[in-house]
Amino acid sequence: MQELSQGTRLVERYALIKKIGEGGMADVWLARDDRADATVTLKFLKASLLDRPGQTELFRKEWQVASRLMHAHIARVFEYHDEDRPFYAMQHVDGPDIGEIAGEPLDAVLPAIGLVADGLRYAHGKDVIHRDVKAANILLDSRGAPYLIDFGIAAAETGGSDVNSSPQQRAGEKPQPADDVYALGVLLHELITGRPPGEGSVGRLERLSGEAVPDDVASLVADMLATSPEDRPTAEEVRERLEAAGFAARAARLPVGLRQPQAVSSTDDVEVAAYTRRRADAAPAPAAVRSDGGLSAKTVYGALAVLLVLLVGVTFILPSAVDRDDAPTVSGDDSLESSGPGDETPVPAASAGDAAEVSGAEDSIEAMAAADDALGDLLTALDGLKSRGIERWGGQPYLDAVNVYAEGDEAYVNNNYRRAAERYTRATEMLEPFFDRIDAEFEETLREAWQAFE
Repeated sequence: MQELSQGTRLVERYALIKKIGEGGMADVWLARDDRADATVTLKFLKASLLDRPGQTELFRKEWQVASRLMHAHIARVFEYHDEDRPFYAMQHVDGPDIGEIAGEPLDAVLPAIGLVADGLRYAHGKDVIHRDVKAANILLDSRGAPYLIDFGIAAAETGGSDVNSSPQQRAGEKPQPADDVYALGVLLHELITGRPPGEGSVGRLERLSGEAVPDDVASLVADMLATSPEDRPTAEEVRERLEAAGFAARAARLPVGLRQPQAVSSTDDVEVAAYTRRRADAAPAPAAVRSDGGLSAKTVYGALAVLLVLLVGVTFILPSAVDRDDAPTVSGDDSLESSGPGDETPVPAASAGDAAEVSGAEDSIEAMAAADDALGDLLTALDGLKSRGIERWGGQPYLDAVNVYAEGDEAYVNNNYRRAAERYTRATEMLEPFFDRIDAEFEETLREAWQAFE
């Protein structure tokens, strides 16, 4: 059996970088996929389980279950390799688990739960029940977008974490979607209060920060943790009720310290570029359009640097460089705002135009940050759909979404960040229905292939 270590190459495609985790059934490694020119996660069946009856079959079933799920907020699973030590490749999510943002404001945390709930809605529609929804199984990327991972318990249809398990799950009853809703309710309680709910009672939701918890949110958590599964909302209703409470589904707003993941170590044969998110407090800048319709990061960052220097110059250096001989004479203390009792012309410390310019710059920075976030959501959706060949079956509706995407890029280039954000968001909404079509398109393509073969 081949030993796994840094630099090990597998199936003439993957180069191992470092071990990043392990569980009862698997070892998890970060790797470089030379064929796709991307960083991926590889999940290996533990060596100690290779000789145990049924473990290899269970591991393969886990892959089969996860590979059926193609949703923007479920980590994608790629090909399976039945080597002397079976493994499969997965999408690498480069951020922390969702538990790391438990202390953040509610409007930074709760919207991401709406996306998780939508991922569960999709999985439940495919008759897949996760059965181990917890913070460790929801990873955030560098933009704060959440991804459900680890459907191993769903494949086994047994087990799960006791603290997140519903009463029915602990009693060994048949798995049902309401089990996942209960577990998500436990997670919501933890994110809001910093602790799991008490046995049999939710109690008052209080934040350590003193931030008030809206009644609608407290009521939702109580319903999700209802003892009877019939009294719990569906995953789709969880998302809808969060939106009605003012927390529409979107990526989490990460604190600065979590926006830039630590760089991973690499071997001589493996180069891994760590993702660096543009900070929202950078100066606004125009951007160029990539040939494929997206934004050129190199051009954007270069323009940001130049304009940041210009902004600093205009704000701090230019005023002090003005020829003092051209300015009105100020008697007494330089901090006075007029030239004295006999002078009718005031000399303001900062003009109204200056204040408006600073305010406008702040608005522009905020709008650009919103456009960046919307673009990130759009690229995530596009990446998932392109991996499933949407260019071949998306037709005119897909082209319409791409055109809206291009309109967003054009607005971004012209510094109209608000319109750019609106167009990017609209394009993402236009792409969402395609995720529900993937399985049907696959089945139709397979049917046509069999007909052609016959």
